[in-house]
Amino acid sequence: ESQQEIYQSDRQHYSASSDPAEYTARWKANGEGVDLNRNFDAHWEDSRVIEGIEGPAYAHYPGPAPESEPETRALLALTEDYAPTVTLSYHSRGETIYWYFFQEGEALERDARLARRLLDLTGYAGLARGEDLTVTSFGGYKDYCVETLGIPAFTIETGASAWGIPVPIERFPEIYAQCKNLTALAAAP
Repeated sequence: ESQQEIYQSDRQHYSASSDPAEYTARWKANGEGVDLNRNFDAHWEDSRVIEGIEGPAYAHYPGPAPESEPETRALLALTEDYAPTVTLSYHSRGETIYWYFFQEGEALERDARLARRLLDLTGYAGLARGEDLTVTSFGGYKDYCVETLGIPAFTIETGASAWGIPVPIERFPEIYAQCKNLTALAAAP
């Protein structure tokens, strides 16, 4: 589908903005209307069911199949080549860190400890061990790394939601200050 067709479908089915500039600013899918944050093979079918989006859209459509998109496959190939022991995925809205994806036992304890350290360093929100651990989205890169590779993985949502979309460039120094030491902290034993 063309982006114009996706726009018309989104307006009809998902209450997308009638202002094309606002709609475009909120676009978080690839050019085919697939949300890459939901295209990995980690409870991918759950994403389809929960989101209820059956075709290309500006957000939340997980694609026709897990790992259907070239961008997803490229990241998986890179991950296979480098075999990371932890991953940090930076996104741009929310000042929170997502880390939980059905870990149990030692993996849960390990990931919760590292999550607490990352949360303390940034001052961001997130769930720590002992709180209500729930999963509300599926099929993300973090989810794949936790479930398939068994490694700690974190999605770091930088920038306050109140700043709007996209995050204003003048906020980047503040975001950098909050996050600049995360990679070193995550890599530390």
